[in-house]
Amino acid sequence: MPENNDTATAEWGVFSHDDGVLYRVTPPTPDRAREEAALVGARHIAVTVDDGRARANAAAHARIAALPSASESPRPPVPVLVDGAPVTADDLSIGTRVKLLYGNDIRRWWTVRAGDDRFTILTRQADFELAGTSVYTIIDWQRGVRGLCNLIGQNWGVDEPGGCEELLAALQRHVAREQRFGNADRLLTDEDGVAVEVSYRSNVRIGIAAIQHPASAGAR
Repeated sequence: MPENNDTATAEWGVFSHDDGVLYRVTPPTPDRAREEAALVGARHIAVTVDDGRARANAAAHARIAALPSASESPRPPVPVLVDGAPVTADDLSIGTRVKLLYGNDIRRWWTVRAGDDRFTILTRQADFELAGTSVYTIIDWQRGVRGLCNLIGQNWGVDEPGGCEELLAALQRHVAREQRFGNADRLLTDEDGVAVEVSYRSNVRIGIAAIQHPASAGAR
């Protein structure tokens, strides 16, 4: 589908061929959309919002068509086990420290900052940065993965007051929209605010090496 250049008054965004998402840009001009597309990398193109919606719809329908039918038995998720005991989101209350598997993460403690029955948001001190500068990861227990959100740049102000809670709200907003619209329109920003999910390109399977509960676990 060619890039839509037929009007200078249309709102523009960036469409990702990798995950079928239409991203908003500010200001929503063609030049800004092209700049963002170039920054985020290959397989991202500047499009009008109307064109991007059509692309996102087609990608969502293709993904739904690829899912197993109701008559098939999808593979069950791999349980998350720690010392032989299953662990769920309910076991990781705010303040809990966690060592995560994969890469060098097994050497570091992460701290649970926010969560619900599907998502757990954790942060740790960023490597080679000033004290108090954090990196984050999101566990999506339903998909069985963890990773960064799918915003362009994948950054989120987790060190800002209420930043982790706002990230959780954006995750919940995406789930609500997915349930309402069947994921057919996945604009990240609308009148209700930003909606995000764990990136489909940048994630790993959930793996937990150790858990250290706080003396008095905070309620979610």
